[in-house]
Amino acid sequence: MGRRILVLPGGFCYSRVLYRRLAEYCSAYGWSFIYGEYYAGPEELIIPCGESMEEYCYGLRKLVSDTKPDLIIGHSFSANVLLYYLSKGEPREKLVIYAPSFHESHEDPLLRNIAKYAPWMFTNRVALSFLRALAGSMVSGYLVEGRKSPVYEEVKEMIKSTFNRETGVLVRAQLKAFFDHIREPLLDEWEMVLSSKSTVRLVYGEHDEIFRKLSRDVRFKGQGDVISLIHDAGHMAVMEKPGDFASMVMEVLRQ
Repeated sequence: MGRRILVLPGGFCYSRVLYRRLAEYCSAYGWSFIYGEYYAGPEELIIPCGESMEEYCYGLRKLVSDTKPDLIIGHSFSANVLLYYLSKGEPREKLVIYAPSFHESHEDPLLRNIAKYAPWMFTNRVALSFLRALAGSMVSGYLVEGRKSPVYEEVKEMIKSTFNRETGVLVRAQLKAFFDHIREPLLDEWEMVLSSKSTVRLVYGEHDEIFRKLSRDVRFKGQGDVISLIHDAGHMAVMEKPGDFASMVMEVLRQ
């Protein structure tokens, strides 16, 4: 019997398109794919927007009650809502919490020691290992220093420009041009390798210390810069390999 999966994407348009693409893989697994949304739109399940996390959580509870999912996937701000949802009780549903917007909610004590809540929870602090498990050889680069790069805003905009916002397709030529451009000016701060297919690989190494520092000190000044880029890196990986993400979700359901 198929499982019912409620997907709560982040706010950026390519994030929403990204998770819509996952619906293509649901039929193969016998899923009933439910798409939740925070924003008004045709044929969407709407979580009422509110000014407090409590209001968002109320909307989520109503959506869960209406749709009765076996698994909830939350990304970005939706992941923050799921963290709050966890704090209010033990949900019956399994959760995949992917890349909460840590820099927007860093004062939340839930984010200081969230591993105790569920083994299937993924956070920015372990974004590297998650991306490796999610996409295999598909990886992304990110700042290895916790300080703001002089070209950070330009880099962030170029990351966003690698997506065709109408179709959600990753534009390989733009992606290659992006990394060719930043290779030299950020050589000391970034580590990256281009594969033969012009996709991006993440270099796993000493940058773990950044995440250990973030987990110890939520006031770490550079956290927003680091996390924002990892956030976009996650979009790239999932967009490129939605089937791998789907496989990971099936592993969660089997736990």
